[in-house]
Amino acid sequence: MENKLLTKLIMLFVVVAAIAFAGCASKLPPAAQTSQVQTTSEQSGGSAIVVDAKQVNGIQEASLSWGKLNYNPEVIKVKKGLPVRIIADTARLQGCFRSFRIADLEITKSFTETDNTVEFTPQKSGTFAFGCSMGMGAGRLVVE
Repeated sequence: MENKLLTKLIMLFVVVAAIAFAGCASKLPPAAQTSQVQTTSEQSGGSAIVVDAKQVNGIQEASLSWGKLNYNPEVIKVKKGLPVRIIADTARLQGCFRSFRIADLEITKSFTETDNTVEFTPQKSGTFAFGCSMGMGAGRLVVE
């Protein structure tokens, strides 16, 4: 009897995990044209899309979308002490990628079509990992 219950619980877990993964890996429309620069990452030896946030009315703004199986851009550069606004492209971000976190800065945001921005003011310099709530998507916020 316990064996059947354990089997059912394992099957339920597998189904839930498959549904969650499918939400993160759904097909998305082609990327919009961007003015981002591809650079070589010194830490990984690979390449990453790096974007300097642009100043708009005293706020540093950056758009966050979907790239090659990850967030695009993968690196956002901002200045310490100035407000930051990250605007999510909710037409392209699906599933868990809408559940955005910068754990070291205690920032958590669930993006929706009607609420697609997160605003904060970084008070310390450094490189901070960001990603989705499931740890499947990842990027870096560089505060200079």
